[in-house]
Amino acid sequence: MLKRFSILILASALLLTATPSVAQLPAKLDSIVQTYTGLGEFNGTVLVAQRGKILLNKGYGLADQDKASPNKPETIFGIASITKTFTSTLVLKLAEQKKLAISDKINKYFPELRNCGSITIGHLLSHTSGISDRAIEEKFRNVDLTAKTLEEKLMIELDKTPLALIPGTTFSYSNRGYYLLGYLIAKITNMSYEQAVSAYILKPYRLKNSGFDFAALPQNQRAKGYWAENGKNYDKETPLNDPRITFAAGALYSTVGDLYRWHQVLQQGKFISEKSQDLAYKKYSPTYGYGFQIDSVNGQQLVSHSGGFWGFRSNFARIPKDDICVILLSNHEVSGLGEITRNLLQAVYHLPVKLPVKRIPVQVSREILERYTGNYEISAPPLKLEVKLEEKGLVVYPFQGPKSELAALDASHFYDMLQESIEITFEEQNGEKQMRIKINGNERIALKKGE
Repeated sequence: MLKRFSILILASALLLTATPSVAQLPAKLDSIVQTYTGLGEFNGTVLVAQRGKILLNKGYGLADQDKASPNKPETIFGIASITKTFTSTLVLKLAEQKKLAISDKINKYFPELRNCGSITIGHLLSHTSGISDRAIEEKFRNVDLTAKTLEEKLMIELDKTPLALIPGTTFSYSNRGYYLLGYLIAKITNMSYEQAVSAYILKPYRLKNSGFDFAALPQNQRAKGYWAENGKNYDKETPLNDPRITFAAGALYSTVGDLYRWHQVLQQGKFISEKSQDLAYKKYSPTYGYGFQIDSVNGQQLVSHSGGFWGFRSNFARIPKDDICVILLSNHEVSGLGEITRNLLQAVYHLPVKLPVKRIPVQVSREILERYTGNYEISAPPLKLEVKLEEKGLVVYPFQGPKSELAALDASHFYDMLQESIEITFEEQNGEKQMRIKINGNERIALKKGE
């Protein structure tokens, strides 16, 4: 359920200027994914569809390295935070049925949460509740709550930890906010959260390869998750995710086919109304609605959700107006699914695509590298970064998200070892030390602080 905060830039890349014909498009989409696969930056399954026509539905790499079993379109993956699209949409369904209101305060349903009296259901859906997972984890780091149920533990954590932000004012991604929505769904439906998702969505819409107990699936149906101890060498098998822990924020497993069916259910208004979808796709912060990340491609609204936990990464992207859907499920802890998704969408729209090329690193003295260490800040949207010099070289640590290990192109230009198409430059402008950053062509500057 990790959300990678990209801090680097698209740089030296191969620009594909030729516009493919409709007949050539499936091959073009496949070649894009093959490029990332060849660089060790993707391993999994991909589905791309437009207006009811599937353009690409294919597996890449291995689902099980021990058995050399290939990934196939029907391979089942943990989808992590894509689960939030199911949780949020089910809440909107219950609102349509007048079983709750999005404006309801959560202490209407959980009166024991005295510390959360100003939080509404809408705040939970949009990650503007002010609940801080980090603050809770720090406060309860040395507190033994093992005798409590997971719901009891959550209620204690929420009641005893002050809100980090005023509800409704600021986006702050909170898995615990979605755990609470899961327990709300259970309370309203008189079913467990898992039973409710199955009864309302999975069974009636025939999502037959989706569910919660990933470990119970036959091994030949599910992918094994892998992480890399060094670079892109994804050969370390990860433990299975415990769906009780990730719960309504990230417990579901699925296939690209089932997620495409989920897209069609939403696209055709079969589960929630167009009015409810408008609520889901409205921005309540610069980038998030109710259970969907909001962006745009080619001037059209893009609604999506990414996901990740140990061994798995995923992305579910939709352009409702043009009925376009891109789904990527990976059983490697790769970091660039958002970039692959955007390139696939660019190709569907017959727009130029930038693909990464293989980099060749050079050695830079530690004396030079030491100059770049320290704390940096990007002003808008705000992001704090720390650059450290470790045994293997420079490492960038965002305030939130996993670290990025850098390799040098020269004394001032570097790239992410795990995502070779993105680059960071250290320089000095007007007496200020900075990192010059471009993300999808948009330049951002991170200024060095504390010197």
